[in-house]
Amino acid sequence: MLKNDSGLISLFAEVYAASGKTAGLTLPDVQKPHTGDFLEGIEHSVVHYGSSTGFFGRKMFAAGPQYLSAAVLYENMVIESYSQSNLPFPVVAIYPKEGTEKIFRLLQALGRAYVFIDEADQAIGRRQAGDGDSGISGRIYSMLAEAMGSSSNRCKLIWILASSRPDLIEVDLKRPGRVDVKILLFPTTDAHESFEVLRTLCK
Repeated sequence: MLKNDSGLISLFAEVYAASGKTAGLTLPDVQKPHTGDFLEGIEHSVVHYGSSTGFFGRKMFAAGPQYLSAAVLYENMVIESYSQSNLPFPVVAIYPKEGTEKIFRLLQALGRAYVFIDEADQAIGRRQAGDGDSGISGRIYSMLAEAMGSSSNRCKLIWILASSRPDLIEVDLKRPGRVDVKILLFPTTDAHESFEVLRTLCK
């Protein structure tokens, strides 16, 4: 079962690679035995399995560097780890030199842009930050909320939040004026419907 859109995109990319195509994938392409063998080969080469990016963070926090010494994680996961006293080793964040604020300055400079935030329930932080993060998560959340709600960005910056747990996203980010349209994706009932959803997403 695919639990997030990153897994869906990865699977679709693998099927395209198996078919040797870059466009125009068809249901017969997906059903070829070679495609199944190709995907099985990838599956057998996977070292770590998890339901989301947060899985690696939690495993690393619990087992220490002997399990995983470095990983790309959501900033709020690192921040929240500061309040955990039972970590075998402290987690150290390595930030781009320019810092997070440059992203918001860049969006303002672009004038018009689509801003896609994957797994938004984990990526955008919390209004009430943890005790050990010195308020960093809260400040990032505030910058995002201000940018999404600013009337000067209306119809210029289009925010797209993807999440398998929308209930964990702060309520005030989901109010009209920030997130105006909510699209729910429900499980398909057969292989044909699933393929049509995949093909539509990749157009």
